[in-house]
Amino acid sequence: MHRTANGRFLDINSLRIQQEKTIAVGNSRQNARGDILGPGGQVVETRDQRMKNYYNAQKGSPLTDAPIYNTVDEANAAAVADIFEKPAGDFHDILDSQADSTQVDPNTPAPTTGGVNDAQARSAELAERLRNQRRRI
Repeated sequence: MHRTANGRFLDINSLRIQQEKTIAVGNSRQNARGDILGPGGQVVETRDQRMKNYYNAQKGSPLTDAPIYNTVDEANAAAVADIFEKPAGDFHDILDSQADSTQVDPNTPAPTTGGVNDAQARSAELAERLRNQRRRI
């Protein structure tokens, strides 16, 4: 129950139920309940059917790339069998394939960023540029 500005009581739920079959205003071709209407105002698809179709479309198809096991023990046994069935490869082949082709010269010093003093100088330079731009405006 809601109280209007004039002090009258208004039951929104009963009003909603009374107007459920009223055709909605606009070009949506549905009634106040949400049913899709066809020619002559006949219900083509109910709100419940629309919602069922919507939620079924959201579910999508179940995953089919993984097997479905009946018990946890079956799943664990399959996982263990999968680990032990794979042959152990030569780790040197893996490391060689992942090795970086560029060689670093140990005598070349590492690039530096300049440290704290350089950062403060760049900050002051940027602040000065901003002040100059504001002056131009």
